[in-house]
Amino acid sequence: MLELGKLGEAMPKELVVRTVQLAKWRWVPKEELLNVTVKSGDKVFAPTWDLVNMYKQGNMSEEKYYVEYSKIIAASQRLHKDRWLEVLNMGRVTLACYCPRDTFCHRVILAVKLIKFGQKHGVDVIYEGEV
Repeated sequence: MLELGKLGEAMPKELVVRTVQLAKWRWVPKEELLNVTVKSGDKVFAPTWDLVNMYKQGNMSEEKYYVEYSKIIAASQRLHKDRWLEVLNMGRVTLACYCPRDTFCHRVILAVKLIKFGQKHGVDVIYEGEV
């Protein structure tokens, strides 16, 4: 079944997702950039300060972070479905945060969650990796 967007228009069939460190944001078209940090970004997609701090202080494993952030994302998808559908409707999105390239980071987890959300709504989400 094809999901309808906010204005009743059919969703596109594809979303291309990339990730980038915010320090490299100039490499990304402005309309495509989505800041997903807890500090300065869209809180719909951001982890919590507690989660970030526990991980940075070494009090949480990557596996536990994944589980806890996944819970945050599941709740966000229920509470902010319209915002998630807006992102699916972008055609291209680059998820940005402060973590350096090639390190464990929630922006990659979020890309995977977008793939799964897209599947539920008839949108093929293609992850192209880091910019």
